[in-house]
Amino acid sequence: MSNLYSWNPVFNFIMKLKEEVQKQFGEVSYETKEITNENGGRRELTCVENWARLLNNQDYIKRLTPLHIAQNDNLVLFRYTDHVSIKEGEKEINSFDEEFWNIYDGFYKECRSVVIDVVHNTIVIAPFKKFMNLNQSEEYSLENIQKRITKAISNFKPVEITTKLDGSMQCATYYEEGILLTGAQAVNKNKSWRLTDSFNRLVINDNLIKMIMENEGLTFIFEYISLKDAHVVRYTKEQEGLYLIGVRENNTGKQWSYKEVLQKAKKYNVKLTTDLHKETLDEVLNSLDKYKSSEAEGVVLNIDGFLVKIKYNDYVKCHKLISAISSPNLIIQAYADSWIDDLIVKIPKEHRWRIEGLIDILHEYCWIKNNNIDKCYRDIYRKTHGKIVDFMKEVQNYPKEDRTYIIQKYKGQPINFLKTQAISNSPHYKTLGELGLQEDYEEMLKSKQFFL
Repeated sequence: MSNLYSWNPVFNFIMKLKEEVQKQFGEVSYETKEITNENGGRRELTCVENWARLLNNQDYIKRLTPLHIAQNDNLVLFRYTDHVSIKEGEKEINSFDEEFWNIYDGFYKECRSVVIDVVHNTIVIAPFKKFMNLNQSEEYSLENIQKRITKAISNFKPVEITTKLDGSMQCATYYEEGILLTGAQAVNKNKSWRLTDSFNRLVINDNLIKMIMENEGLTFIFEYISLKDAHVVRYTKEQEGLYLIGVRENNTGKQWSYKEVLQKAKKYNVKLTTDLHKETLDEVLNSLDKYKSSEAEGVVLNIDGFLVKIKYNDYVKCHKLISAISSPNLIIQAYADSWIDDLIVKIPKEHRWRIEGLIDILHEYCWIKNNNIDKCYRDIYRKTHGKIVDFMKEVQNYPKEDRTYIIQKYKGQPINFLKTQAISNSPHYKTLGELGLQEDYEEMLKSKQFFL
């Protein structure tokens, strides 16, 4: 295996997986495999996930569990998600969980949509690694950040501040005689409306094309701004596009300073790069009430390659509200208890698409489920003439969950397909996984041009 890219713990792990498969089985398959989960949902396993299962190595499987992994031919993308923590098995990954981000030599920090060619053993896309908000963890405490700044300045290292845009990160590079554009979860532009839109913008911009093609081995990091991809900040039609926000070297992992990024943008006349701020950190902290959430998100502090997010106060409040209200679990609870309309009105119109897709799925799920239960009830009633002993005996031939609903219908009790123990003081609201809707939900969001 190549000694290049050894700076990246994700690459090192994948190469180790591949070597063990090759050593144990003599050959390595790069094929994907479709599986069905216990709730009936379907998803595609990438070759990397298949390798871990083939080796039957529970440590490898556990390490991959918190990741969204996508494959397109030789290219495999790795992105951290909010799945179950590998440390405790029941706790969701929390962005404040400093221990999680530091395990395995910072493995998950580099899982920010890094793309590896698993056939040719190459890092193709090297985005920013995970970085946090000021005071989000001990490492990012104001005291420690101030110490970093003092040390950087004393060693003549760059300390820079630039505008943080409120869009979606995308990366581009020149690879195998073509331009590759990737998103947070998609490595194939045909599976992401965002990437399709960005690629269409990119190919008509000769300056961007020339910059990417003439700098093989570099990952160009962009912020994608689109009115169809509204977050919290409200941009205008004229502000749509790809904004160059960073550059990283694939071979070494070196992240360029903003000054170097600006110089590259100037050379190729790429206009969509944000300027450097002249304020000091103290001046930024004293102006956190300066902008409304609709006007700006915040800034990024770059201390010799160590990045820190600093967000304006109103943006933080608005983002927390939208994130909380957009939680699938909260939407299921609101829909199950019939106060979903009260939830929707709290969200600005431009953000309601975030929950409307799931509402459509829940409505269809309950409609199909009700029709099925109604049919089963009528079939049993017709067969047993409604006699309670015979009815209860016949219903045992049906799936356990369906039995409960059929009996509730027989007794004239209210049925709620989205929660169990519905009439108790502490009902259990089902998750997407328990409803068997997780993969369907993700596919619907793709088909409706959401999220990816």
